[in-house]
Amino acid sequence: MSPLPPLAPATLVLLALAEAFSARLLAARRRGAVGTRPVHPIDVARTAALARASSAAGALVAGAYAGLALHVRGLREALAVADGDLLVAALSAAAGLLLVAAALLLERTCRVRPGPRDP
Repeated sequence: MSPLPPLAPATLVLLALAEAFSARLLAARRRGAVGTRPVHPIDVARTAALARASSAAGALVAGAYAGLALHVRGLREALAVADGDLLVAALSAAAGLLLVAAALLLERTCRVRPGPRDP
């Protein structure tokens, strides 16, 4: 069994940071903050689709790495790489949850506020 890639959690954290930054930037553009351009509605829809896909992917990755961490935990005495794999799997599961949180934040930023005639 080969060891897990040690940069897997870093990749997920970078994706989560990018989505959190996008949520902050999109919120400022939708508010009409000084120095920002208005956002086109199709860009909001595309961003919402990205956020929805990212939250599903993050949940899938978090669950897979959590399951892998539980599996590797039982193999700690049999495999030399199990300790390192357990750490990488646990960190990757946590980073997957971080990606889910950032994606849900981005998705929430894309919500349409009800207008004066909407119920």
